[in-house]
Amino acid sequence: MQAVQVALLLLFAVGVLECANERKAFQRHIANVNLYPCGDPQPRVFEADKLISKDIYAEGTINPAVTVLHRCFNAGCCKKNTERCAPAHMEEVTVTFSVLHKYLKFVDVQLTNHTRCTCSNTYNEIDNAIS
Repeated sequence: MQAVQVALLLLFAVGVLECANERKAFQRHIANVNLYPCGDPQPRVFEADKLISKDIYAEGTINPAVTVLHRCFNAGCCKKNTERCAPAHMEEVTVTFSVLHKYLKFVDVQLTNHTRCTCSNTYNEIDNAIS
């Protein structure tokens, strides 16, 4: 009977140590997440042919093939699991592309940059779409 008690005590001690190690790992994870709060939009790459209407470039070649816009989607962490990092402020920007078909032309495209993010429970993926 005493051997059973010792075995149970050892199992309990191992369980407590494992729990303490898991708790430390969890605390490290939380500390890491807290290093990246929602606030600053992050640069994202968008393909130019998805930004410019096809009638503008027809069968031409767009240069550059991509552009960079700032977005709030996955740009930072919110403390509540019901909230997402969403744009708090946006601004219109003009981006110029060249299009080469039979001749070279330049095309100005109006796009939207996110300039400030906030945690919001009214998050809408449309706010983070290409626009």
